[in-house]
Amino acid sequence: MGIKALDIVKWYHGHEFFFHWIHREIKIVQMTMMMLPIFFLLFISLPSHLLSLSIYEDQDYGRLVPDVIKSRGFELETHQVITDDSYILTVFRIVNPLAPKTPKSLKPVVLSHGLVGSGNDFLVTTPGGDLNETIYKNRKDLDNVDFDKDGNNLGFILANLGYDVWLLQSRGTYYSLGHQIYDADKDAEYWQFTFDDMALSDAPAVIGHILNVTQREDVAWIGHSQGTSTMFALLADRPEYSKKVKPFIALGPAVRMDNSRASIVGFPFVQDLLITAGHRCFGPSFLTRKFAKFCENPIFNKICAQLSGVLLGFDKKMINETRLPIYVWNDPSGTSCWNLAHFGQIIHNKQFKKMDYGWRKNLERYGSVHPPKYDLAKIDSPDIALFYGPADTTVGAGDVDKLIDELQVDLLLDYEIPAPNWNHLDHIFSSQTGLYQNNVIALLLDQYRDGQIKSMN
Repeated sequence: MGIKALDIVKWYHGHEFFFHWIHREIKIVQMTMMMLPIFFLLFISLPSHLLSLSIYEDQDYGRLVPDVIKSRGFELETHQVITDDSYILTVFRIVNPLAPKTPKSLKPVVLSHGLVGSGNDFLVTTPGGDLNETIYKNRKDLDNVDFDKDGNNLGFILANLGYDVWLLQSRGTYYSLGHQIYDADKDAEYWQFTFDDMALSDAPAVIGHILNVTQREDVAWIGHSQGTSTMFALLADRPEYSKKVKPFIALGPAVRMDNSRASIVGFPFVQDLLITAGHRCFGPSFLTRKFAKFCENPIFNKICAQLSGVLLGFDKKMINETRLPIYVWNDPSGTSCWNLAHFGQIIHNKQFKKMDYGWRKNLERYGSVHPPKYDLAKIDSPDIALFYGPADTTVGAGDVDKLIDELQVDLLLDYEIPAPNWNHLDHIFSSQTGLYQNNVIALLLDQYRDGQIKSMN
């Protein structure tokens, strides 16, 4: 029997959403692939005298995390933490010279950056953040702290408020390339990791180290994007860590990303290419430094802001565009290609699962042909707060709702940022983080400073 034209029309309308989605994804990829070569050729071929034009002289440009910390009047400690799989992680501790240095005196707070980010993401959002005696004196009277003026750099405002701030640098970033066996520059084996390993090896090692140093019973964990993925994975796989992480504050929780517009890594063929590449992706390079100079140039700063906002995910109206060279100089800080592929799998499969290596390697690693799902229902922590934006293009509309549905615990706080254009990177780059986000974080942490735990819902 032949297929009637009417049947074809009915079938098309029944699958119309699918065709619209495919069309949209292809258009996004086409536009990206068309723009990037043009943009690349533009800034790579710029004469050096044009790139030398500076829009400003900013003290944070070109500074590494230790230099930024010391420039604000804080003291610095650098800790090396060895994981159970022999990776050597760097953790920077911001020491407030005004605060007591006796063990157990300060609540430790871990700041865990996003994919290809670094600790600087919590330090250079805006200028300022200097050591401030007035803020420290008002640390228990937050109504007298001007977060809009002094609270945009999360690491520094928390240190000024008397918290013991630790900046975790994830494996594979510029600051954490050490290994007891492998050389990150030579050995592909070094790069065979994903956030699974960050969750089940890095986070426990860092938490254990901090608890040992501070003699405290628990830490606060504030993660952005990947920094939330690692903690949700850890709490699902090892629920006992709920007793050691109080509270867990998730900024842009990258768990369910069913509606993400991070389209390219969501394609299976791209994931296959990344897995096959199996080395470093998006580390600091000549090109990123050249791009930073491009963004600094007054002629091209607006173009840089527009393109960066579209590709990276922030609202260009909410950031100080003159800070873009600083952001681009710091990020990307590097990760493994496998890690990118893993996030792509989560987007494509619409499930929060461990890395899929193919059925043969899955059998070796997991004892099954398919990777296991992180069972979020096993998380028993009552100390989880979610912060997310209404315009997030990475964690799309409805994705946070799906996460909440999978959790079987009451949240400490379910907080949608009250700014309609708030996007994924605005959690770290918006010039209004103090007003919309960090003041609420401070209020949350204040409930845990002296062991008091109260719901803010």
